[in-house]
Amino acid sequence: MEIETTSAIPTSPQTPSEVKTALDEMMRAFEAFKEANDTRLEEIEKRQQADTLTETKVDRINERLSQLNAAVQRPALDTERAARPDDAEHRAAFRDYIRSGEAAALDAVQHKAIAGTTDAEGAYLIPDQVYFDVSKRLDTFSPIRKLARVQRLTQGGALSLVRPTDSASATWVAEKESRSATLSTTMKEFNIPLAELYANPSVSLRFLQDSSVDIESWLTESLAELFAATENEAFIDGTGKGSSSTNADKPKGILKAARSSSVSSKTAVVEYKTRASNGFPSSNPTDLLVTLAFGLPSRHRRNAVWLMNGATHAAIRKMKDSSGNYIWTPSFAQGQPSHLLGHPVYEESNMEDLTNRKTPIAFGDFHAGYMIVEHAGITILRDPYSHKPYVSFYAVRRVGGDVVDPTAYRVLTVGS
Repeated sequence: MEIETTSAIPTSPQTPSEVKTALDEMMRAFEAFKEANDTRLEEIEKRQQADTLTETKVDRINERLSQLNAAVQRPALDTERAARPDDAEHRAAFRDYIRSGEAAALDAVQHKAIAGTTDAEGAYLIPDQVYFDVSKRLDTFSPIRKLARVQRLTQGGALSLVRPTDSASATWVAEKESRSATLSTTMKEFNIPLAELYANPSVSLRFLQDSSVDIESWLTESLAELFAATENEAFIDGTGKGSSSTNADKPKGILKAARSSSVSSKTAVVEYKTRASNGFPSSNPTDLLVTLAFGLPSRHRRNAVWLMNGATHAAIRKMKDSSGNYIWTPSFAQGQPSHLLGHPVYEESNMEDLTNRKTPIAFGDFHAGYMIVEHAGITILRDPYSHKPYVSFYAVRRVGGDVVDPTAYRVLTVGS
């Protein structure tokens, strides 16, 4: 079976016809991929290596499959805006400020809202509906935001949580039996601080003056794309609180939690499984993934997902189980992820590569294991001076993140 790899589908299929075309092409691509990869595996079994042309064909179809899989997984964009009547005045004043710099109406609106006054530097809080639109876009761009818990704060610079330092459990007791102290477990408080993140998109004055341009949509998409790229990296590999004035605070990523190769219910670390060298073993390569998955406690395995980058995902697509069945299955609906060993696979480009001393795969219940904390608001300042002849928009948001339950996920490391 041959597959045409030059056909084009929309980056994010929208109409039912486009969605069906994308899904159909992905099914055909997967069948062609399996046929080509089966040939590759047969050649390796017979001659210890595959023919170069076969390897090239498998890689070409695999790359196309990655493109189709990414397109199908993107949810349909929600173009409807459920604007609230009480937000209309604020949004109109905000658009005037963005286009022309006229701030009188925006000053009046924000001073009527006690929580929405301007800050000391003259920046303005964006309207609730615009903030809501940015948040929806962030969810679209960010796999971690889909998976983790997100807590919004209206005041304060950190979220304070408590967790037990040893195992906690419920105890059966008879009706008249004496009870021990309710809280025999030692509790420890820890904070998830909010770090400051800014973006500074710029645009020409002519663009702002064009009345046909939906200025809210442009700003929403620009801020969401810029914020998401930086946030995603920190949620995966962020170092947490900076150690000096030149090392900015940021969220602490899932790969930065303490690790151990053997954990118990009393150990506040992430369990890891080690692969001794680059790549997967040539014999029974799926065994490592099965061991990784089924080592997770069952209470977390029910909601567990895989997290990896595109290159690792492509490598795993070639694998079969001991019965000769492919362990990867494509998505059958728009906005839904593909599956690996029965669990959804989410691609995150910031996950590390499948090379020595790296951590390419995480598996677990990230809703239980990781929390994102953000301040419910974004401030913005129009700046027509710093980058003439362009107008810049200095936007600031505060966001943090940390591992709250290390036992909820496991990671695969390569090498020591």
